[in-house]
Amino acid sequence: MSEAIYFFGSGGHAKVIIDIANRLDKHILGLLDDNQTLWGTQFYRQEVLGGSEFVNTIAKDASFIISIGSNLMRMKFDTLLKNHGHSFATLIHPESTFSPTVTIKEGTVVMAGTVINSDVLIGRHCIINTQASIDHDCIIDNFVHIAPGVTICGSVSVAEGTIIGAGSTIIPGVQIGKNCIIGAGSIILNDIPDNCTVIGNPGKILNRVKNEK
Repeated sequence: MSEAIYFFGSGGHAKVIIDIANRLDKHILGLLDDNQTLWGTQFYRQEVLGGSEFVNTIAKDASFIISIGSNLMRMKFDTLLKNHGHSFATLIHPESTFSPTVTIKEGTVVMAGTVINSDVLIGRHCIINTQASIDHDCIIDNFVHIAPGVTICGSVSVAEGTIIGAGSTIIPGVQIGKNCIIGAGSIILNDIPDNCTVIGNPGKILNRVKNEK
């Protein structure tokens, strides 16, 4: 019997993950979303059952994917669902390529065309988006989003809650801090501290913000 999964979140990102689940022959039990206008409707051929309160009606051992692009929102709903005793699925597109020495933790989704090389560690609830490339010995912490077309060279670390924008390149050995935003197309040549927005080629710190968590 195929794995049964609930989704939390209805949007463009959810559509891509639904397609992956279908390719993997997973059984989607329904979607949850706090947008009340969606309740009782069909989204991408899946029923939207309700919002956060509906979690109380679901069996404690049910498995979820948080199908939301925002790192902060995935953190929020991870806490909600864990507090109700739920577990998390991991979905890896069959047309991705990765070494058998890669570790991918719960809740993470790996999209089509990605390449993940030897001894990479990917944390919980990450998004490794379409055609991203992560080379050897990288550490991608929890709740990170690696956007489409990103190239991460060897021995890079990306800390919790950071988003690496589409088409960016991170050179070998760079360390990127927590809750950063790396703008699309940036080339990162140096370490980046926590809570920074970085843009450009070479990447320059535009501003630093306080941790919102």
